[in-house]
Amino acid sequence: MLSTTCGGSPTGSLSTQRSIPSELYAGARPGSNKRWCSLTIESLLPATRYAVYVEVKYLPSYSGIISQLAYFTTQAINPSPPSFVRVEPLPFGRLHLSWLPPRSPNGVVSVYLVWLRRLRQRRLDFGVGRDEFCFGGMWV
Repeated sequence: MLSTTCGGSPTGSLSTQRSIPSELYAGARPGSNKRWCSLTIESLLPATRYAVYVEVKYLPSYSGIISQLAYFTTQAINPSPPSFVRVEPLPFGRLHLSWLPPRSPNGVVSVYLVWLRRLRQRRLDFGVGRDEFCFGGMWV
């Protein structure tokens, strides 16, 4: 639940009791004689479903009235990179690739794209065709 008053500088809390910073605006809706309030809530988790409602209270009374529940899901953002990527060579020109999924998926990871690129090497890089090797800049 987020409780606040128009014209204040609130900090609110969700039903999870996690403190959230917020910014409150009050004013008149253009083309209307009704006052309106708006609130920007920050630091929400990506790709997470929330429910929110507004409660109006008259002081010093502790009773009030609440709006209907509004449900929303925050947008997903890019996940953190996979970690501990490991490559093992296998016989017959094969590789076995493994990794741990992202620590912060920030949504549902639906696909992993694996990119492979052959690196061209010059024959002189390894002394191919010779009986000697270049070691530390010296021919052995």
